[in-house]
Amino acid sequence: MPYDLIVDGKAMDLGDRHYLLSPQDLCGLDQIGELIQAGVQSLKIEGRLKSPEYVASVTRIYRQALDHNRRVDPTRDRYELTMAFSRGLSPGWLPGIDNQTLVHGRFGKKRGVYLGQVSRVTATGVWLRPQAPLQPGDGVVFDQGNPAAAEAGGRIYQVISHGDQVELQFGHRHLKLGRLRVGDRLWKTSDPELERDLRRSFSGDQPRFKRQLHLQVHGAAGQPMTVTAQDEAGSSARVSSQSVLVEAHSQPLSPNRLRQHLGRLGNSPFRLGTLDNRLIGSVLLPVSELNQIRRSLVEQIQLQRCQPRQWQLYPQASLAQLQVSGAGPSSPSEPPTLTVLVRHRRQLEAVVAANLETIYYEAENPATYGDAVAWFRAHRRHPRQSLWVAPPRISKPLENYILDQVKRSQADGYLVRNYDHLAYFADQPCRGDFSLNVANPLTAQYLKHHYGLERLTASYDLNIDQLRDLLTAAPPNGLR
Repeated sequence: MPYDLIVDGKAMDLGDRHYLLSPQDLCGLDQIGELIQAGVQSLKIEGRLKSPEYVASVTRIYRQALDHNRRVDPTRDRYELTMAFSRGLSPGWLPGIDNQTLVHGRFGKKRGVYLGQVSRVTATGVWLRPQAPLQPGDGVVFDQGNPAAAEAGGRIYQVISHGDQVELQFGHRHLKLGRLRVGDRLWKTSDPELERDLRRSFSGDQPRFKRQLHLQVHGAAGQPMTVTAQDEAGSSARVSSQSVLVEAHSQPLSPNRLRQHLGRLGNSPFRLGTLDNRLIGSVLLPVSELNQIRRSLVEQIQLQRCQPRQWQLYPQASLAQLQVSGAGPSSPSEPPTLTVLVRHRRQLEAVVAANLETIYYEAENPATYGDAVAWFRAHRRHPRQSLWVAPPRISKPLENYILDQVKRSQADGYLVRNYDHLAYFADQPCRGDFSLNVANPLTAQYLKHHYGLERLTASYDLNIDQLRDLLTAAPPNGLR
C-alpha cells in the first residue's frame, strides 16, 4: 500500500516513491560463491502463494548456480527470475548493511522486466528503445507513476524494428492508445514462451528428476537372494527372493548383469546409484524374481518417502535427563513482590517514594542512565531498593558503544532483552525480559543456570493455565 512520509509535521514530497514499506524481492544469486565458501549448507526459497512456474524457475536457477558455483548470468537468469515474480531484485543485506537497497518505493506488486520508456505514441502503436527481448504474444503494462490506479496494458500483436527502436502494435480495441504518453515506463509482465518451457519442465507423467537408489546384494547357492536399497534421505527397504539361488554354469549374476536387471527403474522417481555385489560364488536367479525384487524395493521406498519423517536424535531421552540437576518444582521461598518499569524521571521519583524495592528503568537515551543511577542512589528510601536499567531492545552490529553507555551507569543490574545482551553483560547481575520468550521450564532452567540470570519474565504468549504450569515446574524464584 502507498504511504505518506511526515517529517516534523509536514508531508515530504516523495515524487513517485510512495510504497515505502514494500521491500524488493531478496535475490542472492550474485553471492552464491561467497555463501558456499562461508559454509552455508542449505538455502530457503520463499514460494508461498506462487505459481508452479515460479517454483520451477527459481529452484532451477539456484540449483544450477549451486552446482556450478557461479555468479548470475544477467542475460538469462536474472531475466527469468524477474519474469517469474519480481517487485525488483535486491541482495538485501547479504553484501552489507545498506537500507537504501531494500525498498525503491515506486510500486508494491509484481512488475516484471523493465523494457524502457515510451518515446513516441502514434495512431497504430508505441515506440521505445527496448532494454529486454520482445516478441508478439508478450504481455506488457504501461507505468504512469500511479500503480494504485487501473493501468493500461495488453499483449503485443506485432513488433516492428526501426533501427535502435521498435514499434509495438496491439490488437484492435485491446488498448486505448489515447491514454498513453511519452515518458511512460513499459514493463514486460508475461512471456508465454518462457512459461511453456517452465511447464514442460514439470508437467507430464514422467518424473523429471530422479533420486539415486544405492543397492547391496547378498546371498549364496541354496539361499534366497536379499537386496537392500537406500536413498540419500535415509529411506531404506529390504526384499528377499522367493526362490533360492542356484549354481550357475553360464551367465552368473555378475555386477553388470545385476545392474542391467535391477537398474531398470523405468517410470519410477529413482535411478540406480551404487551397487555393492556381495554374492558368494557363481549363482543364478530367474529374471522374473529379479524384476519382482526391483518392483518391491521401489514400492517400499516410495511408501516411506510419503510418510512424515520421524526425527529421533536420542530415542531414550526423558524430561528428567534434560532438566538441570537440582531444578524442578518447588514452593516459592520468597513472597511475591511488585516490580515496575518506568521510562521517565518523574515516574522514577514516584516509585522510589512508594518504597518499591525493584525498579526497572528504560529511557529513550541510554546516555542519561548514569545521571538517573546517581539520583537514585542519593534518594532511595532504604538499602533494599535497587535500580535495573534496560539496554535498547534491538542490538545492531558496530553499535556496542550504546551498550557501553548502559554499562557505565553502574546500575544495580541490567534487564537483558536478547542474546547479544546475555553475552555482553555476562559479568553483571542480569534479569531476563519477556523477549527471551520463556515459555517452558527447560528454557527457564537453561537461561537461569547457563547465564546466571537472577530472574526471568514469562512469555507474553502464555494463557493462564500455561503460566500456572510454568510457575510450578520452573526453578524456584526464577520468574516474575
